[in-house]
Amino acid sequence: MLLSHINVAQYKSPARTIIRSLLLGREKKNDKLQAAQDRIELLEKQNQRLVHEKRQLQQRLRETQQAKQFDLRPSLPDDQNPLRHNFGARLIALCCELAKSIGFRASEVVLGHVRTWLGSEFKIPDWTTIRTWLCRMGVAIIDQAQQKHDDWIWMADHSVQLGDIKVLVILGIRQRDLPQDRPLNRSDMKPLAILPSKDRNKHEVATQFRKLSEKIGVPISIVIDGATELHEGAKCFADSGKDVVVLDDIKHKAANILKKVIGKSERFRQFESHLGKTTASIQQTELAAFLPPKKKEKSRFMNLSKLLKWCEMTLDHLHHPDSRACAEIDSERFQTKLGWLSEYEEDLEVWQSCQNVVSSTLEFSNTSGIYRGVTADLNRHLDATSATEVAEALEVRRSLVAVVSRCEQRLHESSHANRRLTASTEVLESVFGGYKRLQRDQTRGTFTSLLSALPTLTETLLPKAVKAYLETISNAELKKWVSNAKLGGSTQSQKTIAYQDTKARKTPDLRQKNKTTLAES
Repeated sequence: MLLSHINVAQYKSPARTIIRSLLLGREKKNDKLQAAQDRIELLEKQNQRLVHEKRQLQQRLRETQQAKQFDLRPSLPDDQNPLRHNFGARLIALCCELAKSIGFRASEVVLGHVRTWLGSEFKIPDWTTIRTWLCRMGVAIIDQAQQKHDDWIWMADHSVQLGDIKVLVILGIRQRDLPQDRPLNRSDMKPLAILPSKDRNKHEVATQFRKLSEKIGVPISIVIDGATELHEGAKCFADSGKDVVVLDDIKHKAANILKKVIGKSERFRQFESHLGKTTASIQQTELAAFLPPKKKEKSRFMNLSKLLKWCEMTLDHLHHPDSRACAEIDSERFQTKLGWLSEYEEDLEVWQSCQNVVSSTLEFSNTSGIYRGVTADLNRHLDATSATEVAEALEVRRSLVAVVSRCEQRLHESSHANRRLTASTEVLESVFGGYKRLQRDQTRGTFTSLLSALPTLTETLLPKAVKAYLETISNAELKKWVSNAKLGGSTQSQKTIAYQDTKARKTPDLRQKNKTTLAES
């Protein structure tokens, strides 16, 4: 701006002040212009960088989409590791449930096949690690279940294997949690105690009952089978003034009744003799498909229904030798080996009538339990489901009704007369059966630290619970539990040690003998 263009006279300020102000304004304007140009340059660089990143992301997206067209491997689910663990809770839960179903070693093998099928590289735990997990969770489940309540119902029974250790197992359910209109199952029960001991007399049982009741409360009822030591041990509550209803397991009572009515008859003994001979004569022949069920000495009459079903099937094929199952079997040979069954058709009808009464009674009692008026309801149920005029079946019915009536009377005489209880330990027997299956690839015949895993058979192990259990019980606490339970090594490990000791003692003698032989030569 030229000064000649400015009429200075119209301003009151001196010319130098005006000029100075104009110069400063021009400098500020130039500074703003430069800042704007710098900002534009910066934004252009950022835009170029973003465009480049966008192109890279688009390229990665195209590559990923192309890869998915050829790679169909599923992605593994997110899995949170329990504290101080290298495996996720979901995988641990899967391993433990597999072990309960198919065994420890088989679980590791199956997971290896699954990994190959998925084309994944996830790490598989060793079967011994799975065993330890299951044992730790078993101890945690017992600790969690042992809570004090005033309405516990206990189920108690002993388990015996090789060696001098006997184990008293006590499952429990609160009376308020008894299911309606269905039998009990494992998931309904809480494992309250696993008590190994070298004695199982009434004094030891009474001591174990008292200690547990001090910890979790006196039960309102105990359901036990016919074991004398359990019945005598349960008297400790009555002796101390506690009102505990002791009920008999109806299934065991039913087996004893069948043994008395059927098992002691001469016809049944002859029948069993034929069964033994038949098994021996056809088990390695073309008639092997008609082998009788394997005889169980301890619980024969709990499994009578299986034997009667086999008899029904075999008789049907004897009457219809042209059936598919007999297509490649000589009919005369079939009659020679199994035709003796026809001599027992009338007896089998009688035995089946007795079994029908037992089955109907167990169905009713397992679902309904014991309550006021149960005896009358049972009679009506039997009238509708297994009415019979067979003398033996009527005797079985009278005996079973008497058992239920005694249970009802004990309830009526107690302070719990208005409650509904259970009189079945089938769910406890189921847990024992599950434990034997768990031992399938272990050293069977004696109790080991694996006993601590028994409580896991009462529930399905979900990832959330697995994480909590493993963070509650450490390996050190598991060892402490095993030590307190006085669970030593298995019979096989003890046998191995015995052989090793003998070998160690013989080795120095052999060395000396060899040295002497060499010296003489």
